[in-house]
Amino acid sequence: MNRLFALLMPLAILLSCTSEPKPEVNSEDAVNDALISFNYNAQGGRFSEAIAFITYRDQMKLIDANGNVKEEYKLAMKRIKLSSLQKNHFMLDSKGALEGMVAVLDEANRKALTSDEQRSLGVKEDTNTVALPVKQAASKPETAKTTPADIVSTPSDSAALPSENPQ
Repeated sequence: MNRLFALLMPLAILLSCTSEPKPEVNSEDAVNDALISFNYNAQGGRFSEAIAFITYRDQMKLIDANGNVKEEYKLAMKRIKLSSLQKNHFMLDSKGALEGMVAVLDEANRKALTSDEQRSLGVKEDTNTVALPVKQAASKPETAKTTPADIVSTPSDSAALPSENPQ
């Protein structure tokens, strides 16, 4: 028994010394590697490989009854950029899978739908304001003060200006 212990002890010490320490699961590099791999596969249309980088719970939300990724999530995965993913603070579970990806994809879909709706309503995307027609100067009451920004010139008004009408 002592002889067996004496033989196994150096072997155990040798194995423990040669193994490399595992990197932290939630290190910035590990999260970044998972995000890059997810985005690379999603942009390439390899959705089943892409969802391998997210948690099982999130995977079940992304797939339909046939085991295929739902179309709305395929669009979101194709649409989202790596820089947008990196702005979110993802965590990795104990297996190294990204947690919370479904919420980010849902938000990407919501923003895209909102943007499409705004475009159809004539909303400027950069300021989130509706593009309204310019107010006519005649619609203001005559007692109100007018400022230079309130004055709207029409083509017939500009013809009467001496500086623009050379004769």
